[in-house]
Amino acid sequence: MSAVVLASVLFAPSAVAEELAGCQFNDVVDFNGDGFEDVAVADDQADVDGMVAAGRVHVLFGGTVGTVTLSLADPFVPGDPIGGGRFGTVLDTFDVNLDGCDDLVVGAPYESVDGANEAGAVYVLPGSPAGFGTQPTTRYTQQDFSGLVAEQGDQFGFSIDAAHRFDGLPYLVVGAPGEAIGPLSNAGGVLLLAAGASTWLHQDIIGIAGEAEAGDRFGHAVAAGERHVAIGVPGEDIDGFADAGMAHLFGHDVDPSAVLEIAVLNQRDDDQSGAIEEDDRYGWSLSMESFDDVSIGRSTILAVGAPGEAIGEHQEAGRVVSAVVVTATGAVLEQASIHQAVDGVFGASEPGDEFGWTVEIVNRSPEEVPEWSDLMLAVGIPGEEGEPLTDTGAVQLFSLIGAPGDHDVWVDATVLGPEWTATSAARMGEHIAASSTHLYVGDPDGTGAVYLVSWTNLLLNGTDPVRVIRPGYDGVPSAGAVSFGTAMV
Repeated sequence: MSAVVLASVLFAPSAVAEELAGCQFNDVVDFNGDGFEDVAVADDQADVDGMVAAGRVHVLFGGTVGTVTLSLADPFVPGDPIGGGRFGTVLDTFDVNLDGCDDLVVGAPYESVDGANEAGAVYVLPGSPAGFGTQPTTRYTQQDFSGLVAEQGDQFGFSIDAAHRFDGLPYLVVGAPGEAIGPLSNAGGVLLLAAGASTWLHQDIIGIAGEAEAGDRFGHAVAAGERHVAIGVPGEDIDGFADAGMAHLFGHDVDPSAVLEIAVLNQRDDDQSGAIEEDDRYGWSLSMESFDDVSIGRSTILAVGAPGEAIGEHQEAGRVVSAVVVTATGAVLEQASIHQAVDGVFGASEPGDEFGWTVEIVNRSPEEVPEWSDLMLAVGIPGEEGEPLTDTGAVQLFSLIGAPGDHDVWVDATVLGPEWTATSAARMGEHIAASSTHLYVGDPDGTGAVYLVSWTNLLLNGTDPVRVIRPGYDGVPSAGAVSFGTAMV
């Protein structure tokens, strides 16, 4: 079966769109275009209008605008609150209509669709100088595309990455890792939505390596960039090793709706470090950014998390692989294998650390050749022990220029400030995000707050105040809060 190209009447941005009056293009998230950085924080298990775990998203505008709370109870968001739908499990932003105001993308992978539980939906809420609600919100489900059907357990919207191609056109990649391919449950599929047409991908398509198998979860993680798309398949069995995992790397230089596989990444290949083992879950997490290199020009860097990787005798210690994609030739070169047993890296690999559960790359100077402090990788380590506490979690930062141990930073109470306290089972590191100005650390199972730490503090010994966002403050309602900080952007 070849790639399925689907008509997309819902997603039709134009390259000739103009900046909307009152909006201005910025390097930070700015939904209302006023030049101030905005922050969105999800509580995907919050109760809404009596619906348990319907989910909601809080947007804290910069400047003097204040805070708004978004959910399916809003009249400009299609549908009604659905118990267990978990609106806000995933968040991202892009400028879908190219008007200069950022637009919010919200995943609700457990939402029921036409009676199919956990079929999933994705919402795109356009920003404007007046905030949200002045332009229609678009709801995507698999029912909206010819040839696709929303089925129980698809979890459409479990993973999302919104990006702009090298030519400026916006596009959206949506994972449905619970998708059944024929009789194979949880084989997984991914929808790439672009201007005019969209493409449905899975492992039973000609030109995509491997074959669909039950439990593969193709699309558990996705990453999108200027010229490339990556799809994680952490449940892939390789050479008899269950859940060894792999990642597919695609290019889309020619047509926004067409992708071509250029590499398959796994630990069996001679040009990839590590060794295939059961339950490595390689491809569990992904992150991608573009950067300029003085030798190879404009390139893509991809981080692949394998939180189940054994390091020596330490099971599920975890590691992260970073690979550089050379745009001009399509060559894929592994840059580094990062884990806590690498020389110079702070800490030690321990059983159950799950280093690489989450990964987030940020390029703080996207239009220049980056310095060491510009191209950074944040790694979540939710199983890290804080003796005598268990599974307190941690976050560790690495520069992607130089060796992993040259500039790594350990994020703990001395970084997050006095309002953060370690608690057992908090699993800090499961929920992280990054912008060009801050690292975001969500702690929904611990302190119930989100911590925004400036890169100046983290890398250059700055003394900026740590911003703490929690229910009951800054216009964020406390009533109904359950899992504040599950996703941030």
